[in-house]
Amino acid sequence: AFGADQFDEQNPEESKAKSVYFNWSYFARSAGILATRLISNYVQENLSWALGFGIPCLSMILALFFFLLGTNTYRFSTGGEARKHNNNPFVRIGRVFVAAAKNRRQTSPESLLLLPTESSKKFRFLDRAMVSCNSAEVEEAKAVLSLV
Repeated sequence: AFGADQFDEQNPEESKAKSVYFNWSYFARSAGILATRLISNYVQENLSWALGFGIPCLSMILALFFFLLGTNTYRFSTGGEARKHNNNPFVRIGRVFVAAAKNRRQTSPESLLLLPTESSKKFRFLDRAMVSCNSAEVEEAKAVLSLV
């Protein structure tokens, strides 16, 4: 997914290069897995286990270094403001808690009486957020709260 963000969908040349990128990416990943399986098995069986675990550890540190080295040149795709807020689960759950806190003094609002009664029985105080949030968001907040 990160590699796909580096190509502009609107540019036909970059759109074409995107498919080539994924072909080479899949090939490199497969070749790396094959080489790793062969080399690490040989090193662990014939040399030492510590060296067999140390080589992948050092290669991951080296890969992280090169990844962080290029952060100034990466493209970040955030999308529109509405899409960004709707995709962020923390924002959705926070919006439910804020709406429930704002509506906490309402005893029986008319809008809650018209809502379907498919909500769960746990954490009924969050049902007051259904005035401004949909039931899926409220149920999502209840599920997260039940994990805590």
